[in-house]
Amino acid sequence: MSIKDLDAVSARGHRSVYGGMQTVRGRRLLQDFGFTPSCDVASYIPGTSDYDANTRTFTVTDFDVSQLSFPSGATHMASTLGVLHFNFETNAYELTQSIPTYITTSFTDYTFSLQAPAPSLPGTAIALLGVKFYQEVGGQFVVMRGKKAVGLQVVSVEQ
Repeated sequence: MSIKDLDAVSARGHRSVYGGMQTVRGRRLLQDFGFTPSCDVASYIPGTSDYDANTRTFTVTDFDVSQLSFPSGATHMASTLGVLHFNFETNAYELTQSIPTYITTSFTDYTFSLQAPAPSLPGTAIALLGVKFYQEVGGQFVVMRGKKAVGLQVVSVEQ
């Protein structure tokens, strides 16, 4: 089922994602969508996580880097929070992103937070958690390639 199919107001052939996003089920479909099914983002955030939509803050507590499995050759993982404000009626959008937190195998913090700036555009707020693995080569970070090296997960969808 697509989000457009949930638009019960418009006539068949004129249904829209906008109409579907007005429903709880439409927002749930978007939140549960697997953008990167080969890279399970939640498995790379061992600990307890919480997202506060009011402050656009994703917080991880009880983080244990020893439970984190880096892809072969990776030296760093970057974790970033993005908040996409999307107006499904006009297709206008704005993305704000947190400063990434870089995690190595020697990362010692048990708690970290990612906070995205407030967007200026009104619309549906889609919070996305991203992870990306890097290999440090000569002081430069090179993005790893492979299905498990880059991931994106929807954390929250708020009207």
